[in-house]
Formats: sequence, structure tokens, C-alpha cells
Amino acid sequence: MDIPMKVLLVEDNAIIAMSFRMDLTDAGYEVVETLGSGEDAVDFVKQRRPDLIVMDIGLSGRMDGIEAAHEIRQIDNIPIIFATGYGEDIMMDRIQNMSKTAVLLKPISIGDIRDAVESFEIQPSGN
Repeated sequence: MDIPMKVLLVEDNAIIAMSFRMDLTDAGYEVVETLGSGEDAVDFVKQRRPDLIVMDIGLSGRMDGIEAAHEIRQIDNIPIIFATGYGEDIMMDRIQNMSKTAVLLKPISIGDIRDAVESFEIQPSGN
């Protein structure tokens, strides 16, 4: 039996989050939590370690997805797929030196996510 990859979904738009969650679940991933802020994502990772994070860059709260990712990287080197509707160079510069990251422009297909996961060469932890 295959162990599903555990995914933390961080998206503050409820409709997009629901769509991502359904797509990920249908593709065989286990969405362990859906959160809307960077602060909540950091707190979650302090308690539990997902195999992968799919995170919007523009989030509610005081920190955006990139700031949250930098704080998460202080805890663990979890692969992060950034989802964004913007391809601005300034944003890309903030992500440039982070390992195990991918930036996908919305709308994102499950195939895009699978390709990014394969590029990370990660395996589900089973925890």
C-alpha cells in the first residue's frame, strides 16, 4: 500500500483553498490541514511536519507566504510550492536562494504540482 504524501495547504481564499484541497485529494495526496495565514503555517510546522507545503504568496495576516517560508526553513527544510497570481521579479528575488522551492502561477493544475514534487525527489514520511 502506498503512503500518501502529507500536504499542508496555505491559502487564504476559501474557494481556491477548497479547489486545491479537492484536486490534491483526488490526486492521492493527504491534505493534513488548510490554513489561511503565514503565522498559522509556522505554528503548524512547529507541531507537525508535513511532507510538502503548497502556499499562496499573498496571505492574510502580518506575514506573506515568503516570510512564512523563511521562518519555516528555520524549523525544517520542507519542500514548498508557492502558488501565486503574480510573476513579479521582486517576489522572485526573495525566493531565489531558497532550496526545494517551486513557483507556480495560478491557475495551477495537479500536473504542475506533481512535476514540482518529482523535481524535489521527496518521498512520503508516513508519520
